[in-house]
Amino acid sequence: MSQLESAIQSQPQAWIEALVSAKKYRQVLGEKFFSPRKFDRIVFVGLGSSRTAAELCVVTLRSAAVASRPGAVAVRSASASAVRSGAAIARSATVMPRSVSAPTRFVVGQENFLDDLTRNDLVVAISHRGKTEWLLKRVKSARKMGCEVLQVSARGTRAWFAFDRKNSEASLSGVRLIEVGELERVEPHTVSLTSAVALVTALFEPGLEKAWKGQIKKVSGFLTESVPAGAGLAARSDSQKIIRPRFILGDGVGEVLAREAQLKAVEVAKVTALAFSSEAFFHGPHWGYVPGDGIVYFSVSGDDRSKKIRGLSAGGAGKVAPGLGPTGAPSNNQSVFEIELARGPLGWVLALAKLQRLAVDLARQSGVHPDWIR
Repeated sequence: MSQLESAIQSQPQAWIEALVSAKKYRQVLGEKFFSPRKFDRIVFVGLGSSRTAAELCVVTLRSAAVASRPGAVAVRSASASAVRSGAAIARSATVMPRSVSAPTRFVVGQENFLDDLTRNDLVVAISHRGKTEWLLKRVKSARKMGCEVLQVSARGTRAWFAFDRKNSEASLSGVRLIEVGELERVEPHTVSLTSAVALVTALFEPGLEKAWKGQIKKVSGFLTESVPAGAGLAARSDSQKIIRPRFILGDGVGEVLAREAQLKAVEVAKVTALAFSSEAFFHGPHWGYVPGDGIVYFSVSGDDRSKKIRGLSAGGAGKVAPGLGPTGAPSNNQSVFEIELARGPLGWVLALAKLQRLAVDLARQSGVHPDWIR
């Protein structure tokens, strides 16, 4: 079994450890730190898979905040477009009492997030190795503005104000280091992404701990059932071919996962695909679709787009084998590979584990070792 496959399998245990760490850090920081009166906004930033982690933190915390309000009804996770424009939403939204945890407090910082940052905002900077220069420069600027910063990095890294001689000049006093998990041994990051989300979301919303424990059970079952004894995660016969995806689609949190799937397909299997929301896809890119092209679609139950995507090229030349069952569900259109999202703040977790599996499967099929040094 490759190191990447081992990392994927280790996620449930890593989440258990992350939940324990969340309790510890909440005690260290103190309850006043998490009061709605403490910060106007909590701005999450990162690059690559750490960017995905930042977006998933925002989607999860917004959904949890909405669900916890008196009289709240079940809603779908915040849309990816809303997440991306979170800063604008937070500034233009109706002002709420500071005693209320408004969903719009949680936003994803864009490249220009410093433009509307104020000293009343908290920056949560996610960097697995703690050496992302792009992030370091912006955190330094945020500190100069008076913002408090939480650095979320792997154990063994050092706080940015002193992690090496070159960057120690930044003098980032006031950056609090939140350690989560060990440094991953391979570059396509998996367990570090999900562990960071588990720790941070449980840190800001302790009520999510129970939901995380439910996901631990589901994902553990998925990984256990889909791995034959002594075989890798991607064990398949030669007849069970996977369509190489050309398009990866999703809406809401599904769009966040689509972009992560796009990244993992390139990092792990050297497969290049295009990621869109389904709305954006049918606005123009669908004209580039050729019958037989593979499509991965992150759907939700009752999705009105699902039928349209499945019927895009009925009878096309592509084929997805039933052997993909544990990873997802082939649709009637055999070139469309559909991964369904569950409801609730953590409805994306099992789907993310499945897309990680899919990336490994694609690598195996393409003759690429998942641990290939890049």
